Amino acid sequence: MIQVREETCKFIIEALLEQLENKDEAELEISTNKLKIKFDGDKKKISLEGFHHSLVYLHELLKTSFALRRGRLIYYQAYKITKKENIQENTPYRKRDHYNKSLKPYYERKIESIHIQISFIERLIKDGWGKTSEFVKDYFGMEYAKFKKRYKFDEKHIKLPVTQERLKEIIYDLNNEQKQIFEDDKSDSIMVLAGPGSGKTKTLVHKIASLVTIENNKPEYFLMLAHSRVAVAEFRDRLHKLIGNQIYEMKIFTFHSFAINLLGKKLDNENISLYNVIEEATRLLENGDIELPYIQMLVLDEYQDVGAKTYRFIQAIYSQMAKDKKIIAVGDDDQCINNFGADSADIRYINQFQKDFKEFDEEKNFQFTQYSLLTNYRSKKNIVDFSNRYRELIPNKLKLEPLLPKAGDDGEINITHYQNRSFIQNIVRGVQKDDSETIAVLMRNNEDVLTIFSELLNSGINVKYITSKDGFSLGNLIELQEFLEYWKTSTLTDAKNYFDKAYKNSKNYKLADKVIEKFMHQYEEEMQTNPDHFTSLFEEYLKEIEFEEFEYTKANVLVSTMHKAKGKEFDSVYIGIEQDFIQNDYDKRLLYVAMTRAKNSLHIHTKNHMFDSLHHYCTNNFQYTQFDEEPNRVVFLMGLGDIALSDKYSADGIKRVGPQAGDKCQIVQNRFGFEIYKDHVKIARLAKPSTSDKEDKLSNKIYEKLQNGYQLKEKVEIDYIVQWYNSKNDKNYRQVLCKIYMQKVENNDK
Repeated sequence: MIQVREETCKFIIEALLEQLENKDEAELEISTNKLKIKFDGDKKKISLEGFHHSLVYLHELLKTSFALRRGRLIYYQAYKITKKENIQENTPYRKRDHYNKSLKPYYERKIESIHIQISFIERLIKDGWGKTSEFVKDYFGMEYAKFKKRYKFDEKHIKLPVTQERLKEIIYDLNNEQKQIFEDDKSDSIMVLAGPGSGKTKTLVHKIASLVTIENNKPEYFLMLAHSRVAVAEFRDRLHKLIGNQIYEMKIFTFHSFAINLLGKKLDNENISLYNVIEEATRLLENGDIELPYIQMLVLDEYQDVGAKTYRFIQAIYSQMAKDKKIIAVGDDDQCINNFGADSADIRYINQFQKDFKEFDEEKNFQFTQYSLLTNYRSKKNIVDFSNRYRELIPNKLKLEPLLPKAGDDGEINITHYQNRSFIQNIVRGVQKDDSETIAVLMRNNEDVLTIFSELLNSGINVKYITSKDGFSLGNLIELQEFLEYWKTSTLTDAKNYFDKAYKNSKNYKLADKVIEKFMHQYEEEMQTNPDHFTSLFEEYLKEIEFEEFEYTKANVLVSTMHKAKGKEFDSVYIGIEQDFIQNDYDKRLLYVAMTRAKNSLHIHTKNHMFDSLHHYCTNNFQYTQFDEEPNRVVFLMGLGDIALSDKYSADGIKRVGPQAGDKCQIVQNRFGFEIYKDHVKIARLAKPSTSDKEDKLSNKIYEKLQNGYQLKEKVEIDYIVQWYNSKNDKNYRQVLCKIYMQKVENNDK
């Protein structure tokens, strides 16, 4: 070895002297690799690393006569192809095995070199060149393993494609349950059952960050699907804080917007309705008529909300993903409450997940893992214990273990029982005395929400409300649809001017204007360069937006339906439960969602006896004896399911008088039922009462109140005017939705 080193050094000096020619001193530029090849000749005498060591040796030995000043590292791949005797055999290509033997070590060494360069820069900034030069000398002069050991490079961390600072942010403050999911880089299919308040979003965000950094997956091969734009925005924001600009390479969509993205130009060319994009995208994927972009990782949020149409869409996506793929779903079967609409949720799709999303190949065995997030960070200990005990009433549970409270102290749980009495006035009194920072009153339906809202407002309380929208979304508002139609035949400026002039008196003008402004801000730069296709984009935008994105609900007290409270949390929660509340398993889960919103205090006002066995979990258990009548005034909010959608006379009347949101109208009872008039022209008719126990029309509720001593107030207020699409004739119709008031008549004198 010494002889080879001596020969190497002698050769280097002679080669450099020859290049120096007759000069006494000069700076020479050489290729060490070419020089080594010349030295080796026909037979390899020394490794390239050994040749480099000889250069460093001469640099240290000769000092002023021979000095290495600077260098460039140029990578290139040399190949040697050897014909094997069994080349004719049909040997399958094994991607994983070949990658592990060839490219994996190469990329690992590149990652390590970046960590070493970062360490070099940090040392240079902190200590200057004097001390750092020894680091450089050891890097080139020592054995690589000894060098890493001397300078305390952690063998695990130096192989990770992420800086120490970013790694600390990604793994920061994860509990043991969350770390299990975070560190799982073996499973191809993962189902996470996340209880309420268990940090589901945080876990998912950190797992995604791990996938595209620590696990070194390419962000452009990543797809995440959620049910709402609110969820998509939250994930984007949180991920950007962890992984920076890599977020812009990732595909994060709602199910609906990804279906639109897949369909592309087919939407216009084949006249596909935006109402059916998920079904159409699924069909075209299954038939091979559209191609899925290259995707290796699929992450699904709020999986308990998946229905039959969405499930089939997921299956079509998964079947076309890359062979070496991963799928991760997060949900909570106990919070499966979306039992309405054309794609109602069903927990059986959680049960089918393991069976349907797996793929075996010759290279490896498919691995499925199910995790549970059970540590509750939201609620006080006794509220978690109470919820666990109630949860035992829910059948077919997938999480077998109870939630574990992070808090060690108890909050307040009050249950008040009512018999033939109203709980509304007592809830109002409780809210008036409650000094919690955030308070929610949660009710089953819109009319109870609006009635309690009115009572709280009359009591001088700063209160807002959220109702469930029956059959329509924010994008259906006529203000937005009119703006879109005008824009299609003119410019954006003209459309905005028309909108401002036509709807300045509409109650929903500010809400619609906020929607338009947000869209314009989001696509401001693109619209300046290419405004032509943005009407189609705005149309898609209207299909995606939700009231929750734009409704201002910041108030000390919020009154909401239980459905709309999902995903939220409050210091103090009041729940009103009627005698006939529980009709099916969905109702049991709905009540579970409502009670698990509470952080510190839970106040249950019930006419139902379901809580009789849970008294020992309560702080106080009351039997309400004071007689409170039902409120003098009740408020009903019309939904699309409450009106005669195809009433020709109503459609003609709307064209004649042009009603707007906020207008005062009249409700009339006649031989046709209940009809709405503006300026003596009919603009809406309530659907006839339902005879089914499963369907409770607004007409049914009005008749019931009439029998119980209430009368209709003639004046009604238009809350929304929405555009309804009739799939039978492929036409759009305006529908007027009003607030209807009924007043209690003293002594039942109608």
